[in-house]
Amino acid sequence: MTALGSSLRRWFRVAELLIVGILVMAAGFMVVLLYHWDRETEADVVRHGTLEASHNVRTIQVAWEDQAERMEGLARLATAFAQAEAQGNLHEIPMREVGLRAAVAVAGRAVMQLSIARPDGRIWWSTAELYVPGTDVFDRSYFQGIVRDGREQDADGPLVGRMNGRQSIKFSFAARDAWDQLIGVVIISLNDTEIQRV
Repeated sequence: MTALGSSLRRWFRVAELLIVGILVMAAGFMVVLLYHWDRETEADVVRHGTLEASHNVRTIQVAWEDQAERMEGLARLATAFAQAEAQGNLHEIPMREVGLRAAVAVAGRAVMQLSIARPDGRIWWSTAELYVPGTDVFDRSYFQGIVRDGREQDADGPLVGRMNGRQSIKFSFAARDAWDQLIGVVIISLNDTEIQRV
């Protein structure tokens, strides 16, 4: 019995290492995808109303020019994660979360945090160090631009965050399901001190 138990433990350990290896490879694949998505031009962003509601348009434009490709990639990864969570895909959720956390880590110091809020304005997931589940951002203009005005992207800032108390520029992206229904809002906070100044 001990030989059989020892053999089973070894097989379980091998299976565990294989699963970890698959998750690490999936995260690496997601990071590679992040850098290959097409970049929307500033003119397209302004035309779609992304920047028009901003208090500090030029600062947000500079941040967008500097980080657009990276933020759009992160928003796509976060949307895939939100879709898995909304559908209750228990086997897919951990892989999506690992990939998203890895992508945020690779994004560098300019990306302070990434959060996902439900359509009611309550944050249900975040990379923030001081993350408080249920933090309400419903009244924020970058959130209202998505849920009330129907934009696909919006921005505001610099403003002080409710979770970390630090000033940042907020970019928001609509997260939609396969039927184009809004399932959440992806919020990316950029550290304005890391963005090149006007």
